[in-house]
Parts: sequence; C-alpha cells; structure tokens
Amino acid sequence: MLNKNLKILMMFMAINTILAQTPPVETFTSFHNKPIDLEFHPDGDKMIVAERAGVLWLYNLVGEEWIREQTPFLDFSEQVTTYFERGLQSIVVDDFYVYTYYT
Repeated sequence: MLNKNLKILMMFMAINTILAQTPPVETFTSFHNKPIDLEFHPDGDKMIVAERAGVLWLYNLVGEEWIREQTPFLDFSEQVTTYFERGLQSIVVDDFYVYTYYT
C-alpha cells in the first residue's frame, strides 16, 4: 500500500513540475498569429513557438517566467503559403538544429 501511495505522489510531483514550466495559453493567443507548434530546447530553458505563416519566436526562461525575444528567431514567411490548410505544420528542436515541416 505504501509503495502504491509513493508512486501516486511521485506522479503528481512530476505533473506539477511539467505544468509549472508550461506558459499560459493567453501568452500565445495575444502575441502570436495562429500559433501551430511549441517545442522546448533540450536544455530546458528555451522554448520555440511556431506560427503557421513561417515565423519562429524564441522564449527564454528567466526565473519562473518565459520572456519572448523582440525579433523572430527565424522568419521564412516569404517561402510559406497559408492558402487553405497550407503553411508551417510542425517543428522539431535538436541540440543544434531546428527542423521545420511546411507546405
């Protein structure tokens, strides 16, 4: 019984840690035009938000707050069309690279 309670406690602690690092939804809807994807850098203190039009924004974790850079991390909106369901579909963040999938 104690082992089961310990597992449940550890699960709640892990969920709490994950949720503490996730910024509120209002952050994306007020600052971004059609955010389509969000990825964390493997080091844990950087986050990239991708907009459908092909603009990537970098956020840095400062204390417990996510601070957005003033200029886009990457902007290839001239190469992306957002006609119908087209546009940036997803991103993958690696240690040294950011991979994009767009139409």
